[in-house]
Amino acid sequence: MMELDFREVVVQMDKRALKRLLNILPMEEVKVKRGPQPGCLMIKAKDCFGVDFCLGEALVFEAEVEYKGIEGYGLVLAEEEEKAVAVAVLEAIFKSDEENLKKKLYRFLSKEKKKIEESWEKERKLIAKTKVQFETMVKR
Repeated sequence: MMELDFREVVVQMDKRALKRLLNILPMEEVKVKRGPQPGCLMIKAKDCFGVDFCLGEALVFEAEVEYKGIEGYGLVLAEEEEKAVAVAVLEAIFKSDEENLKKKLYRFLSKEKKKIEESWEKERKLIAKTKVQFETMVKR
C-alpha cells in the first residue's frame, strides 16, 4: 500500500464522509480510554530574527482509544470530537495486524482524498478566474 496520511484526510472530510467512515470502523471493539475532550495548544512561530514567540492558542480536541490491545491517539484542531476519535481509532487499526480492514479503510480514505483534492482544484480554478492582471490595466 502507498503511504497515506489518514489524519490529513479525516481532518478535511465533510460530515457525510465522516459518518460513512465511522460506520466502517469497528467501534464495538474500541474502548475509549480518554476523551474526546477539549484542550489548548500553544502555537509558536519565529520572528524575522529567528526568535521563537507565542503566536497564540488554538482549541483542539483529543482522544485516546484502545483497539484489540493497541492504543491510538487523535488530536484535531477545533471542535471536531468525532474526528478526534476517528483519528485515534485509525491510528490503532493501522498499527494492528488487521490487513483486510486496513485495505478497506485505505481504499475508502484514498477515494475521499481524491474527492477532497478535486474539490480544491475546482475551487482553485474558480479563484484563478478572479485574479487581476495588473499589467493589462496600465494606461498607455
